[in-house]
Amino acid sequence: MIEVPAVTLFLRPAPDKPTLHVDDPTFFRQQLAVLVVVTVQTVRYLAGWEPSREVRSSYCCVMPNELTKEKTMRRLLIPLAAISLILAGCAGSTNAAAQVVPTGGTPMSNTIAVSGTGEVTGTPDTLIIDLGVQVLRPSVGEATGEAARLAQAVIDALKTEGVAENDIQTTNYSIWPEYDYRNDNQTLRGYRVSNTVSAKIRELDKAGEVIDAATAAGGNDAVVNGIRFDLEANGALIIAAREAAWNDAKAKAEQLAALAEVRLGKAVSISEASSPTQPPILYAEAAAAFDGATPIQAGQASVSVVVTVQFAIEG
Repeated sequence: MIEVPAVTLFLRPAPDKPTLHVDDPTFFRQQLAVLVVVTVQTVRYLAGWEPSREVRSSYCCVMPNELTKEKTMRRLLIPLAAISLILAGCAGSTNAAAQVVPTGGTPMSNTIAVSGTGEVTGTPDTLIIDLGVQVLRPSVGEATGEAARLAQAVIDALKTEGVAENDIQTTNYSIWPEYDYRNDNQTLRGYRVSNTVSAKIRELDKAGEVIDAATAAGGNDAVVNGIRFDLEANGALIIAAREAAWNDAKAKAEQLAALAEVRLGKAVSISEASSPTQPPILYAEAAAAFDGATPIQAGQASVSVVVTVQFAIEG
């Protein structure tokens, strides 16, 4: 709907006219032609001419009754002429814009699109361990009570060894019946309760001692599901990996431009994805039987960054 002084024009395509997408250059040309037709027919109407049946069937023109034709014509012509010039400019620029704006995720024209990868390594600063207890007792009440006592002992041992309370989180609590199947008979053995937590150990040189203390607190019902290392203070590594990824992408683009005998321009589009990558390190339950502290090796952790860049082609 286009608002102009003292008049409202409603442009409605006829039912038999095809629908065009706004990205289609024909859309702007069609709308420009429609506005020109409406302008001409309005002026002719104000001069005493009745619009043709074809025009009335395709577009509705609602004219004011309270104004005279002479005043309405003077107020209409200037706004309609200005709008016609604007639409004409849009129609003339649509073809050029369509060549550079990406549609549907495809690369822009006249560009070179490349991906670069950067990876740096560092020493992990955090160990994350999943441990707890699994208790089998004849009744649910006995199983839940014993599991609660042992799980609390494990948590207390972690805290005593310096693990912060905010770094301890319950990750699983479950109860299920356990059966023996012999000679086609099903016999209830009892009820098993599992209660495990995830704990972050930030002092890696004490990790073995912390693990030993926690598993000892759980006794014969202690379980350790695994450990993994993390690099939480990885800001400097990400910066270094990002720079390496950029250099990799630019080197590829420069090579492609040289092979194609074109001149490489500035980057017009950049996207990034980063992820920590380190091999999982598992902790065997049998290790707790050693006399000394359980040996833990942090190894190296790596941070990887991938950048996707589109460079303009100049000249």
